[in-house]
Formats: sequence, structure tokens, C-alpha cells
Amino acid sequence: MPDTMAPYSVSLLKTDGSQQFTCGGTILSPNFILTAAHCVVSKANTQLPPANVTIGHGSMDRDAQKTLKATGVFIHPQYMSEKGRDVRYDIALVEVKKLKFNKATTSVPIYDGKIGAGQQLLAMGWGSTEANATKLNMLRGTIVTTGDTANCKQYYPEFEDNNGPQLCVLGKLNPGSSTCNGDSGSSVVASNQGVVMLAGFDSIGVFTVGSSCGDPHTAHFFIHAGFHLDFITSITNITKEVLTSAPPTKPEQPEQPEQPEQPGDDDEYLGPIEQDRGSIIEPYKPIVY
Repeated sequence: MPDTMAPYSVSLLKTDGSQQFTCGGTILSPNFILTAAHCVVSKANTQLPPANVTIGHGSMDRDAQKTLKATGVFIHPQYMSEKGRDVRYDIALVEVKKLKFNKATTSVPIYDGKIGAGQQLLAMGWGSTEANATKLNMLRGTIVTTGDTANCKQYYPEFEDNNGPQLCVLGKLNPGSSTCNGDSGSSVVASNQGVVMLAGFDSIGVFTVGSSCGDPHTAHFFIHAGFHLDFITSITNITKEVLTSAPPTKPEQPEQPEQPEQPGDDDEYLGPIEQDRGSIIEPYKPIVY
């Protein structure tokens, strides 16, 4: 997968005591990464300190990424309670030192229109291609399809619909294609009038007895980014208009040798443009990696 295919996708390494866990995230702005709350929570059910969260960016190859530590971690207030974790609010923001945007590191707008059953999405991550398998160094993507409310509720009764806190995709709609272990927090995108937009990110999978990743008898639930815009704006202080607007298209420029960063350099920020997002996003065309 070329570095410019998904420059908004980042890897996230969670250190919890002597153990480390792989997740993903999505760049929303030079200072904020969107991810799953469980990617920044310890086994003791406490929020991890920022120093325990490492972000990798700038390459689809994890071994070639630039890395930096988080400077802040913000979990949705409804995620953790005395009753346990509410996975409908499995969402967190990771604050980082200002990223320098370029072709391999940039943000993606959030889709805030309606999402119905039968919508194709592109889910990606550095996780395993099957349960208990070795995690990948290269980012991979797969096409998944949203299910209807009745079938999704059979796997998770608290599911509302695809315009609520979560999105639901059913294994039987794309047998052999799914997210898996290590993909938590990773980007799930849709194509809206030819513009790639963030629909959500990977959260949990629900399996029947004996089933595994990619099995028809499974459902995966993603966090619906557009539903949680109020939380996102409250932490980032970025308006909904900016978060949901695509950056302007710039003419191609000849490649220039990368210059070392100078103290005080202002990073490029791609601002919003006016765009009619509509209420229906088109099918996502399969991509061969």
C-alpha cells in the first residue's frame, strides 16, 4: 500500500506494564489523533499516561515510520463507569506535538451524513489477517459492508442503527473480509463524491462459537465518527465545519528533497473548503493492494 494511499492512518503502540499492544488511529489535525478508548486504557481499567502511548506516522510500513509520544490522552466520559466499559463510547483522542503535514502525513475529513445498510466501507489496519496470526508491518485494507439493524442486534442487542454511536458490518456480506486482532482504532473510510472521508474506526468484533475473523457468522462494530462530533470538538476546539470539510486540491508540485525541520517552523495546515456532502455515500470500489 503506497504511503500516499492512506496518509491519515497512524499506528499506535500501547505500553501497559511489561506488555505492548498494537492499535491504529486517524489524524484529524496536526495535533490530534482519533482512536479507540480501549487502546489507551490499562488492564486495571485506568487511563494510560501519555508517555505510554506512541504514535507512528509517515509510512504504511511500521518499521519505516516516524514516531512520537503522546502529550495528552482524552477518553469519552461515558466509556468507563462503575458498571464497566460502554463500548458504544469506545472513543478517545490522543494529543501530539504538532505534526508536519506532507503527502505521507495528513488529515482526513469526517463524514457526517447518513449511513444506511448495504454501504461499502474500506477498513484498514496493521493487525492480523486471521485470529492468533502474526501482526503485519504493512498497512492492509479490506472492503466491508454495513448490515441492517435487526441482524446486527442479534450479535449486540445494544446496537441502535448505523446512524447511532456505532456502525455494524456483517461477515456474511463479505465472507473472508474483516478486521482482526490489532486493528482496533484503525481507520474505516468511505468515498463521498470521490472524496475519501472518515466513517469511523474499528472497535469490537462479535463471534459465534467456533468462528474467527472473516467468518460469515460474525459482526464487527465500528465507532461512528460523525455521531461523536460533539465530543471531538469539545476536546480539539476545532469546529464541526472544519472537521467535516475536505482540504482544497493543490496542483501537483515537483518532488523536492526533504529539508530538516527548523525550530519554530510552522507546519502546513490544509484548511476547509465548501462542499456539499449530501446524505448518501456511494459504494466503495475495491482496491487491489
